Amino acid sequence: MAAAIWYKALTEEMRPTTDYADARRATLAAASGLYGADGAEYAATANAWAGVNVGGRVDDHRAHL
Repeated sequence: MAAAIWYKALTEEMRPTTDYADARRATLAAASGLYGADGAEYAATANAWAGVNVGGRVDDHRAHL
């Protein structure tokens, strides 16, 4: 999951000028494209960025891991 999101973000979304906020947007776009914006993968990606103070957490009431 994480590798697929990262690969898609790197190859389709990111540019040489990408900063951390842009990288968050890129990985969220990749997660959404691969798994849907309502998926646990999207929430996990957003919450991982929030863990390093880039963007906020999202509520993942749908995930039952």
